[in-house]
Amino acid sequence: DVNFWWGVNTGERIYCLGIDSQDNVYTGGLNIAGHNCCKYNSGGTKQWGFDEGRNIWAIAIDNSDDIYFAGEYSGYDIKKVSASNSTLWTRTYHQNTIYALAVDADKNIYLAGSRQFSTIYKTIRKYNSSGTEQWSADHGSAGVVYGIDFDSDGNVYIGGNAVSSVTTRKYDNSGTEITTGC
Repeated sequence: DVNFWWGVNTGERIYCLGIDSQDNVYTGGLNIAGHNCCKYNSGGTKQWGFDEGRNIWAIAIDNSDDIYFAGEYSGYDIKKVSASNSTLWTRTYHQNTIYALAVDADKNIYLAGSRQFSTIYKTIRKYNSSGTEQWSADHGSAGVVYGIDFDSDGNVYIGGNAVSSVTTRKYDNSGTEITTGC
């Protein structure tokens, strides 16, 4: 048997969610001039919400319960917010859409998405906890990355659409490609 504990209707489409160490739930999704970024406590009561002015495709939460919202470009692409809804910083990912986001134990942020403009822009980036870019890599000119994660050695794995018959790539912790696969 499965018990239904609580539910809410945001009136919008949810694309991503995350849960912090206190079992608070964070949602992000379709921008319909409402609250497309929200926090709910473990009982389902809304704690706060804001309209990011764009669609949110990815959420990650670090070990201090700071939240990272990312998605379509709207002046910036990634926003770091405290659990009390204070903006800590924002960064621009060169006006591309971010579809994937992950944070490691050292609060390094890994993000990936599309490359819609010139060849100087990359599809994968790593930032430190202060939001300073550490490195960038590229899945290819037509590449769109939908998934990103890392292993215990700091190697980064991405997955996306096929570029030169490659859908999955592995990078070391400095952003150098190690292997490719299908």
